[in-house]
Amino acid sequence: MQGHPTSSKAWMAKLVCSHIFVDQISKEHKILSNGGEKDIRKYRAALSNVFEVLNEEEMQTLEDNSDRGHGLPEIYE
Repeated sequence: MQGHPTSSKAWMAKLVCSHIFVDQISKEHKILSNGGEKDIRKYRAALSNVFEVLNEEEMQTLEDNSDRGHGLPEIYE
């Protein structure tokens, strides 16, 4: 990856979040889509909303997995 290391780290944390907290993101996605079929345009906001309310332990899990590439499909490892 190119760019500033901090932005890469945040990007990787959100990517790991999208794989570890699938159920929470799915629920938030449905809420943001007004309870109907999930609107792909609302996914990013759903991911951000879930990411923003993670507790310290959950954030540590993301950091640990981001550093090791765990929780990601093989294409990202």
